Amino acid sequence: MRFCRIISIVAALLVGGAGLCIGQGIAHYPTPEQPAGTPRLQFDIISVKPAPPDQRSGGVQPTPGYEGYICDNASLFTDMTVAYGVTGRQIEGGPDWIRSQPWDIEAKSDRPHSIDELHLMLEHALEGRFSLKLHHETRQESVLALEVDPHGAKLKLHEPENDTNTPPIGIGPGSQPNTLALSGTNVSMTYLAFMLTRLGSTPVLDRTGLDGHYDFSVEFPTPPRPENGAAPGPPDFTPLFDAMRDQLGLQLRRGGKGPVDHLVIDSVQKPTAN
Repeated sequence: MRFCRIISIVAALLVGGAGLCIGQGIAHYPTPEQPAGTPRLQFDIISVKPAPPDQRSGGVQPTPGYEGYICDNASLFTDMTVAYGVTGRQIEGGPDWIRSQPWDIEAKSDRPHSIDELHLMLEHALEGRFSLKLHHETRQESVLALEVDPHGAKLKLHEPENDTNTPPIGIGPGSQPNTLALSGTNVSMTYLAFMLTRLGSTPVLDRTGLDGHYDFSVEFPTPPRPENGAAPGPPDFTPLFDAMRDQLGLQLRRGGKGPVDHLVIDSVQKPTAN
């Protein structure tokens, strides 16, 4: 049961991770804007309904074939972290229901799109159906730096280099008892930095200088069991960071202050019926 609970916590942290567009130098990973003068990217069909009260599982992910997005039993708050490529700590304001009310959203297009386009289309869908208005504020905060260890990186380049498929990075059971594995395919270092941000409590910036995409799997011990019957808290991922240094040649170091982008909600409304 404890192992399953750890996996469920990690899954919640990583929800919607597939293909999040991220950028270097600021702890905010925006989807590129559309070129000026091009038609506004939008889904052809959008269905938004309150999730059934007895629905247990859920998630946010692109559809097979990258023709749309499915948000099952997810709050608007969670959907925003995926669409705008931010962590929950970077969203402020709004009424309580944006965090507590789960929704089922199904958005479809008539053709496949890149993951960047899908995230931009999801932004537009949320802004339209929820009358969502927000603005950005950049603040200087303490950050961690993802760097190459002095002994060098131990990473396998993904082939082919021009592969546009971006499967999710995730944590699952390791190959040995009492271990977990963080595995990724076709992953950039800025993408990895963002996922580490989601796992920890401090924004992580990519300062590796590596601009390729890589395949990797790093194994680490499961978090220790709480002592004296104490209630379990969020997993301690220090063993993961240690394992990354040993197995991938990557290290996390205190990076001083860095720019962190925040989304501030100005106004939002519950959607009308489809």
